[in-house]
Amino acid sequence: MDIWLLVPKLITISAASISFSQYPLISTLLAWGVTLAVCYIIATAPIQLRGGLLLAVACLLVPSDPEVFGLPLYTFWWVSILLFVVVFWNQQSTDWGLRSAIIATGKRPLLQTGRCFGLPIPGYQQSR
Repeated sequence: MDIWLLVPKLITISAASISFSQYPLISTLLAWGVTLAVCYIIATAPIQLRGGLLLAVACLLVPSDPEVFGLPLYTFWWVSILLFVVVFWNQQSTDWGLRSAIIATGKRPLLQTGRCFGLPIPGYQQSR
């Protein structure tokens, strides 16, 4: 199973196991933590696009409803943004830890998108 499908379930299970009566508060805080972690990764990842912090702010400014920022169910949207980090990864970067983690957790949708649009997927060779 892909990581962005597991994140909302992990947040829900964690928040309910900590305190069922405080579930709304705990799940909202965990969802905000995931959102901020994704923004941090976008801002600091060695990608070919310039902007860093502005790219993370642009992700936060995407026109959307307010529930995207606090509900655990919508964290899959934030985590799936990391696939763009892989596509625009700087080839000269030697930091393979984050890149390999993103590729390992999201290779199926990344490969399907790459095949549909003919995009090269850096660091991943398709076998025939």
